[in-house]
Amino acid sequence: MANETKRITDVDIIDSLNGDESFFVNQNSSIKQISKNDVFKDIIHPIENGGTGATTVASARNNLGLGNTDGALPVANGGTGATNAAESRVNLGITPKNIGAVEKVAFPVKTLGINWDGDSAPYTQTITVDGILEEDNPHVTPIYSDVLEIAIAQKESWGMICRAITGTNFITFICFEEKPESEIPIQLEVYR
Repeated sequence: MANETKRITDVDIIDSLNGDESFFVNQNSSIKQISKNDVFKDIIHPIENGGTGATTVASARNNLGLGNTDGALPVANGGTGATNAAESRVNLGITPKNIGAVEKVAFPVKTLGINWDGDSAPYTQTITVDGILEEDNPHVTPIYSDVLEIAIAQKESWGMICRAITGTNFITFICFEEKPESEIPIQLEVYR
């Protein structure tokens, strides 16, 4: 019965109409055809009757005591209290550690020198790295020079380093056969 026209005199009949049905009403001594949706579009249902007491989302939030209608929904009302992801994480107390994610820690650039300990292999060199822990497994990356000849020498020297062992605030590098003859700047990162 799509687009069926009905004449009504009782509001209960309105509730039985589908949204696409229309009916005639007497408005200011003239007959006008309207739909059920038109009849109810401006009706505000009070909170005490299960409504929001409003016609807009912002007004409804305000009427229901859900906080600032112009900004983020507060944490206490089920929101994040923020307008971006970083603020949301802070407001909700989310850190990499408390959600089981790893945290990357980068240390200042260090330089492996040409003075290695040992008269024969294995050769070792220990550098201080404040904040590194014995249980850390660092990711060590050489930082090669922009000058080609120096970069090639650094690459060759880097290839001689076979192992790194961490301790509290230090790393010991070990060369199994030959020791480097070039200084090598390195970047250290750990994931905890």
